[in-house]
Amino acid sequence: MASTRTQPPITEVDEKPKSPRRQVQTTEPRELQLTEHMTRRSLVSQVGMALMQPANFYRSLPASQYSRQWVWVGLLILGLVGFSAVRYDTLKSDDTTAATDTSTPIDEGISVDGGKGGGGGIDFGGIPSDAGGAPTTTTDTKATPEEVTAKWSTALEAAGEVVLQWIVIAILLIEVSLLRGRKPRMGHNWQIAIYSSLPLALMAALQLAYYYAGGKIGQEGMSGLIDQWKGYADLSEFQKNVAYSLSTRLTLFWLWSLSLLYLGARYGLKGRAWSATLVVLIWAGVLVVGPVVAGWVEAPKDETQAMPSDVPIDPSLQPGSDPLFDGGGNETVPETPSEQPSRAPMKG
Repeated sequence: MASTRTQPPITEVDEKPKSPRRQVQTTEPRELQLTEHMTRRSLVSQVGMALMQPANFYRSLPASQYSRQWVWVGLLILGLVGFSAVRYDTLKSDDTTAATDTSTPIDEGISVDGGKGGGGGIDFGGIPSDAGGAPTTTTDTKATPEEVTAKWSTALEAAGEVVLQWIVIAILLIEVSLLRGRKPRMGHNWQIAIYSSLPLALMAALQLAYYYAGGKIGQEGMSGLIDQWKGYADLSEFQKNVAYSLSTRLTLFWLWSLSLLYLGARYGLKGRAWSATLVVLIWAGVLVVGPVVAGWVEAPKDETQAMPSDVPIDPSLQPGSDPLFDGGGNETVPETPSEQPSRAPMKG
């Protein structure tokens, strides 16, 4: 009898491969899209977004090696600040020269004895100009090499000050990443430092337009109103210097720059709110107190001085020195001899 073999039941084999475990993404898809869109944006759009939409701008801030637009923005800022410093220094020098120049044009037709063209005086025979003075001679207004060197020195000094500020800001932003438990990213720090200076470049551009339109230089910041503060006179010398330094920087553009620095540390570096605020306060303290400690900024002195009491007085001008006046300032009549009675006519 043939034996029957029992075959095992046929089971369907799942030929579909098992899906691997989902890996943790280091960057969100939305951030990738924003970063790609940001790298394609023009320089003008980049600057406009950094000024008007700083939170979104810093969220999509690409690494420094993927974009070089921040380099061009930095050069633009340095150029505007340098040109503004040169123009300010030129106008300040012109105002100082005009204030110290007390010479008046000499009319060659003025005679020696004070009369003009007569009165027995000597006429030098000069031809008066339209203004009544001597004929003006045209001078060459071409800048000398010394003046060109001085202008370049002023521009480079102003630009170097801005670069030094960027270095300090980049160093201060390191603690934002460290307090978050992350490795510092100096490329992001440099970009945040540069883009936070855009309001100062905008202020420099407006100043240039104002100066070339015929505007005059004025007090820096709010320093012209510091004397209106009632408690300013009661401050110590150091406190007056600090208050004056703060008033010179207190402008809308400076506050705008500090807000961009906060948003850059908060969203660009993913820092905590208190660490970003700490960076802003430290940076403001460096800008205000640092120049005072270094002796670069001093409050203006009060020029009103009391008249000293030991001023010599002419005795002849004092009351009582004149014999016509007594000690009390009353007019007196000089004494005259008493009148004698008239003699009677002699009898013959």
